[in-house]
Amino acid sequence: MYYNNGIGVKRSAFKHGVPLEDSMYVVEHYMRREVMQEDPPKDLLLGFTQHGVALEVILLFDDDRWWLIHAMPIRKKYNETLERSGRWFTTTTVYRFMRILIFRLKWPLGFRRQ
Repeated sequence: MYYNNGIGVKRSAFKHGVPLEDSMYVVEHYMRREVMQEDPPKDLLLGFTQHGVALEVILLFDDDRWWLIHAMPIRKKYNETLERSGRWFTTTTVYRFMRILIFRLKWPLGFRRQ
């Protein structure tokens, strides 16, 4: 199976129930990239989906193309890696910020505290 940007997708990428669109969004807009293995190249990408869910995605270079082989919600050890890098807010911080927007500021319209 191939996605429209030429990245192949293995069945193992769906093991944790992450939709393909979310995985590919992280591939295209990752916050941090770490090399896991040199030969064959294997990279770990950390980032957020369009809905604000933090994911870890693994790409493997094989047969002259990149393959998406793993996608799951971010684990605590990678959450801490991103916190130390200082490049993003923690998922807890993002969650708290969204609660403030929704419940205290009544945004987006229609959301009210019951």
